[in-house]
Amino acid sequence: MSRLEIICHILQSLDGNIDGDFFAMSELRPAFQAFARIRDEYACDAVISGATTAAEIYAGDTFGGLPEMTETYDRSDWQAAKADKYAVIIDGQGTVYWQSGTVERRGSKMHVVTVLQENISDSYIAHLHQAGVSYVFAGTDSLDLPLAVRKLKEQFGIKKMLLSGGGIVDWAFLQAGLIDEISLVIPPVIDGGTGLASAFDDSPFSVGHNAAPLALKDVQRLNENCLWLRYIPVRKSMTK
Repeated sequence: MSRLEIICHILQSLDGNIDGDFFAMSELRPAFQAFARIRDEYACDAVISGATTAAEIYAGDTFGGLPEMTETYDRSDWQAAKADKYAVIIDGQGTVYWQSGTVERRGSKMHVVTVLQENISDSYIAHLHQAGVSYVFAGTDSLDLPLAVRKLKEQFGIKKMLLSGGGIVDWAFLQAGLIDEISLVIPPVIDGGTGLASAFDDSPFSVGHNAAPLALKDVQRLNENCLWLRYIPVRKSMTK
């Protein structure tokens, strides 16, 4: 494969929600354990998140605004550090506030690389330098995800990435033809909530809205009542 591999790994209710009160149910513990085990077995060297998800699990905040500045920065990529594992953040508009270029998730330390649009403010670039966060530019007024993926491989040596939400980023990568496998862990729970995040959510961030046919790669029964479904987007299955 000429580009890096991307696995979309999701834990969702039977009705497709990836958020909701059902996540607090004690009955989900076996599903969480299976989800974590599978995630580790994929052995990815980077994890992709959208800006909203990143603010929740890594940074804890988003910007309300940045002070104006006179210093200008070239719109060229910047590598603050190299690492064994990376947290790749899709944040074209520059909304996440970072205190450090290193984050920790489930005992694993990762260096942050954020993907930006070229129309980002100089103030936000200055913030990333101060925090020690690496960044790559991919597109001017909208994000060019294939370009971002190519740069992540060439500049950071990333070979396999785990895509795990939110749904807007998952859908954008699927629409861009960048997902090689979809892994769904489904516990025996129906949430019934409306207006909640789902595994794949359309938005203006996506390059289009086309239904995506899939080929079933494997299905397993986990912990008696939990299913693990693995799919390959049809255009990927036809080229492998």
